[in-house]
Parts: sequence; C-alpha cells; structure tokens
Amino acid sequence: MLVRHSVLAVIVASCAASSVARAQDADGDGVPDAGDNCPLVANANQSDCDQNGVGDACQSSESRSTGNMGAFGSGVTASGTLANVGPSLWPVRLTVRVVGDLNLGTEFATLRLAGTVIASTLFQTGGSDCPVTPDQATVIVPAAQWNELVAASAGGGMSVQITGNSLVSATQCGGNGFSEVIATFTVSPDCNQNGVLDYCDIATGAVPDCTQNGVPDSCDVASGTSADVDSDGVPDSCEADCNQNGVPDDSEIATGAAADCDRNGVPDSCDIAGGAPDCNANGVPDSCDIAAGTSNDIDQDGRPDSCEDCNGNGLPDDYELAQGQVPDCNQNGIPDTCDVASGLDRDCDGDGRLDRCEVFDDGAADENQ
Repeated sequence: MLVRHSVLAVIVASCAASSVARAQDADGDGVPDAGDNCPLVANANQSDCDQNGVGDACQSSESRSTGNMGAFGSGVTASGTLANVGPSLWPVRLTVRVVGDLNLGTEFATLRLAGTVIASTLFQTGGSDCPVTPDQATVIVPAAQWNELVAASAGGGMSVQITGNSLVSATQCGGNGFSEVIATFTVSPDCNQNGVLDYCDIATGAVPDCTQNGVPDSCDVASGTSADVDSDGVPDSCEADCNQNGVPDDSEIATGAAADCDRNGVPDSCDIAGGAPDCNANGVPDSCDIAAGTSNDIDQDGRPDSCEDCNGNGLPDDYELAQGQVPDCNQNGIPDTCDVASGLDRDCDGDGRLDRCEVFDDGAADENQ
C-alpha cells in the first residue's frame, strides 16, 4: 500500500511539474518564459537581429489581450477590453480563443469590437463542445477599419464582446467557460516573412533597398510600390535610364527597343548625347559605323571618310593632302578647291591655285597690292 501511495505521489508530482513547465512557456515555442526574449510570441530561434534583448518576433508584432472574459452563450455576453490600442499602418490579426458549446454547425458566435460586428459566424465550423484546449479562430481586420475602431474607442480602450446564438448554452461547460481576444499588429515589419526584421535585413546587406525607403526592394516590387518592367528584382527607378523614359536601359537593349552597337550597356542615343561622335548624324556612333563597314575610314583616324571630305570625292581631305593628290598651298589642312568653294579664299583666274599663293609664292603681278 505504501508503495502504491509512493508511486501515486510520484505521478502527481510529475504531472504538477509538467503543468508548471507548460505554464512557464506561454507561447509554446519550447523556450521557457524565464529565458525567452519574446515570451508571448512563438520564436523558437530567439532571433534578435539588433541585439537589443527583445526578440525580433516581439518587435515585428505587438499584442493586446482581453484576458479571460468568461463564458458566453444564449443571453450571455462575454465582455472585455483591449487596452492601450492605437492606429496601425498594417492589417491587425485578431486571435479568438474560446471554450464553449460550439460542436454543432448550427452553433456559432459573434465578435464585436467597439460595438461593431467584426465576425458573425465564428466557430460555425471547427468548433468543439467544451474542449480542454480552447478552440481558436483568426480574423484579419484591415488597417483602415482598425483605425476607425481605435478612433471610436475613448482613451485607447477598445470594448470587446462575444455572444453566442440562441443554440449556444452559456452553462454547458460549467466553470470552464472561457473566451479571450488577442489583437496583434505590426510594429517593425518583416515584409518578406523570413523571420528577420526588414531594417536588420537591410542593415546587414542581406537584402537590397536601393530606394532607401526602409523596405526591401523585393517587397516594393511584390506590392507594386516599385515597377520592375524587366523582372530582374531591381526597381526600375534604381536602374540606369539614360533617356529618362521610365524603362531601364538594359531592358530596352534586351528587347531591341534601343540599339547598343558597342555593347557597353548604354543605348547608342545616350552615348551620342554624352559626347560619342556621330558626325553623319545617323544615330549610330561613328566607331560602330566604321566597325560595321557602313562608313569607310581609309585613314583610320576613327572618323568616317564622308565626314572629312570637303570636295565630295570619297576620300578624306587629310588623306588626299598626305598623298599629295590635292594642293594646299596655304597649308591650312584644307584642299585649295575647298577653300575657294567655302569662300575662305579666292582663285580669280580659275586655274586651281589660290590667288595669294600665285602672288606671294609664284610672283604673279599685283600692282595694287
């Protein structure tokens, strides 16, 4: 008999210890509350990217709870308050936990916040009859609606009510009737839901934020805040767009919308606008015209021959002068015929030699000097 009592005592002690252990891990993440850097939100990895002693899970979201509001049912309303609530920039997640008479499809509950119906058929499916572990449902309240509810709540205390329909018994679970509403809203976002706060992702360089708006580029693109026409994961506004037409240069080049004859990643039109020579004004840099054979460059000076051929004979002026094929008696680097044609000099007797050269070099008479 003694042995049996001892065994019973051990079993009771073990259960009590187990109960205490469970009670010490409020969020059920396997980390005892005493050492949990975020004891009310499950975060088994205990991530604390900014090393401020508060787990990322608690920084990325903040919760308010009504505590146990008690039983509810036909004619009985469970009431409580979400204290110290404020406006939110993001949707608010409501977690409703109950122990009640909700095992039938005809039994359900209505949730009101600040007198407004938020959900009218809670636990119509998935409910239980006086469960050991509370039934749980999640309701998402859009930020705009939440902010209206906050505005209607004096002093930051938002009233909460849960009522059951006429078929829900308020007494069926005896003293175990239970109801609680937890509101969780975003404080420091984790838009890519990788378990690391956005600002830590950005600060460590794990994700880019080229727009420097505090939001990872991937989230800006996914939400449509930033356009990404070429689907390369980089917002268009962060990519080179030399012609300022709203389309990244690399996208225009890849799709053929813009030419890039020298393959330097810059549209030809921008190269030219930036100073690349295009002497024949055909929209193609001279170097590409020459490389493609579209323009000749007999003297290999990097300029198409057509752009340095004043007499229009297909040969560059400097080439003809160097070969002695045309005269340049005044040695100004321009064939004499071009000097005459442009009005820069004269050849009054039409013999192909400049007057000044005939007077000064050849001794031609010039009585009036």
